[in-house]
Amino acid sequence: MSRSKLGIAASLQLALVLLAGVLAHASASGQAVPFRATLDADEVATFDSPVHFTVEGEGAGHATHLGRFTATLHRDGNLVDGTLTASYEFTAANGDKLFVESVGQADLSVPDVHVLETGTITGGTGRFEGATGTISIERVVTFTGPTTDTTTHVMDGTIVLANGN
Repeated sequence: MSRSKLGIAASLQLALVLLAGVLAHASASGQAVPFRATLDADEVATFDSPVHFTVEGEGAGHATHLGRFTATLHRDGNLVDGTLTASYEFTAANGDKLFVESVGQADLSVPDVHVLETGTITGGTGRFEGATGTISIERVVTFTGPTTDTTTHVMDGTIVLANGN
């Protein structure tokens, strides 16, 4: 083989090795895919002070990559400025869990409160172990009593499943 053909062959081999490394890294790090969900939950609030409250809730919904799921949630909120933090735990039918932490802002007008949250996927169990991503959460809260409500969530974002799960 001529010297120029050897150089081209060596360059092609090096390019293939580099490409294989890039593809292996992309496969190991996962790929961002759309995540969409709806969730209906019942919640109970506890007021720690005239302005601060916590909420515990349970519900059910449907999501891409989860299918039908149940959820538990916890929120801490402020009645003065409408800020809140929240934690969600989604459980798929097979028991795999997905965890989301969020921050949000509520429009405290009544009778229905509208809330926008930005959620960060923080992992999970089973096929969601090591998952990451971000989602926007839009909620409408309808009061059913002095400390109870129902809330409807619409979620849209991306999820990265570790190792291409």
